[in-house]
Amino acid sequence: SGRKIDDGVEIGFPVTRADIAEMTGTTLHTVSRLMSAWERDGIVRSTRRHVVLTAPHRLVVLSGSA
Repeated sequence: SGRKIDDGVEIGFPVTRADIAEMTGTTLHTVSRLMSAWERDGIVRSTRRHVVLTAPHRLVVLSGSA
């Protein structure tokens, strides 16, 4: 679950890129590449164990669910 903060939605539990790869059935390399691109594009901000969705609506559009 996420928690609304001033600059987006913070994922409410510690999560690493390896965790995301396991949850999505992909590789750590793929997750790292996508997360880096999304950080450059201002969609997410991440640290070693936390992720903030700074533009969650853009992730919905990217997923094709919009």
